[in-house]
Amino acid sequence: MTNNNSAVAIAQADSYRPNKINRALNEIFHSLGMNPDNPFEGLVKPGQRVFIKPNWVASRWRKSCDHIDDLYCVITHPNVIEAVADRVALALQGKGEIIIADNPSIDADFEELMEFTGIRRLEGKYDVPCHIYDLRPLVCKDLKDYGKKDKMAHQPGDPNGEFEVNLGRESLLHDVDSTLFRGVFDEREETVAAHTGDTQLYTISGSLYTADTYISIPKLKTHQKVGATLNLKGQVGAMTRKNQLVHWRVGSPETGGDEYPDRDSWERAQQSNPSRRPSWQRHHLAHGGGPLQKPNDKRAPLLHRHRWHHGWRGTRAILPNIKACKRTPRRTRPPHSRHSCRSLHGLRPTQNKISRIFHQDMEHRPRPTTCLSVRRTA
Repeated sequence: MTNNNSAVAIAQADSYRPNKINRALNEIFHSLGMNPDNPFEGLVKPGQRVFIKPNWVASRWRKSCDHIDDLYCVITHPNVIEAVADRVALALQGKGEIIIADNPSIDADFEELMEFTGIRRLEGKYDVPCHIYDLRPLVCKDLKDYGKKDKMAHQPGDPNGEFEVNLGRESLLHDVDSTLFRGVFDEREETVAAHTGDTQLYTISGSLYTADTYISIPKLKTHQKVGATLNLKGQVGAMTRKNQLVHWRVGSPETGGDEYPDRDSWERAQQSNPSRRPSWQRHHLAHGGGPLQKPNDKRAPLLHRHRWHHGWRGTRAILPNIKACKRTPRRTRPPHSRHSCRSLHGLRPTQNKISRIFHQDMEHRPRPTTCLSVRRTA
């Protein structure tokens, strides 16, 4: 299937064994009219920086999961990453750079993930530098501290810095009331400030932003909130400041929120844990106040701690963020230092989408799939 901007091909493999993966990829490239022996020739040029983004969302299954399965049901298999990187290195002809990086879930143990996948072996495999980065500037060392920004551990993040992009009126959140927005942390000030009026901020990895070619290898899987994780949902992992991403709107639909399915669920959650309520709620109840309502005035808490929201699929605020993530990469490498941070306004998404390639495997149940998308950014 092709159109003016993209081409799609599908192949099937019955395992993650390297010979099976390479055979499927060669079949795909042949179907797209590309040379299987050097498929990225012409797309990837010597001297370029190529950013490969897998899905490395987690290093293990959380204890809260109702079942434990193979970790490769939720992350990109290293043999798929290696097969793609091999072909990139071939096209670079000894000149250039490969970066393999992601911004995993804030509580993921990156070194545990590296050990599990063995992917660091690629750093010494090629005749060009190959770097593997954890793009997160903040990590959660203990899951009980999830959502508490002051409890997060700081780390270097992307060594190539980050770039803040203001989508302004192009953002799908531009005309949405931001007073109820909540990001990854309980403290909502940053999330609300990032999406108020013509200020619509997203901060993207400098390694991806300055890359000449971007290759996405997401894990095709179901997702509790958005239905499925594909290329666009995977783009969230390129964002370094996750609290700028709107996760939901506080409250229930009756009060303008989408965190809980109905007002009763919202009120039960607030009554269940008095110690975690914002101070205005504790004062309200201590002085004989009636059932809690989500206020729309200045008392609306900017410190919001949640409970029980994870099981509900009605959250709508996340979809505009996913679409916004697609808009952030710049068309050309910035002329200034790639270590700098700057605000860039009015940027549009790269239109030269070279190809989108799907590699389907059937090793696990439910059947996971791996997707490969190639985009020239220069």
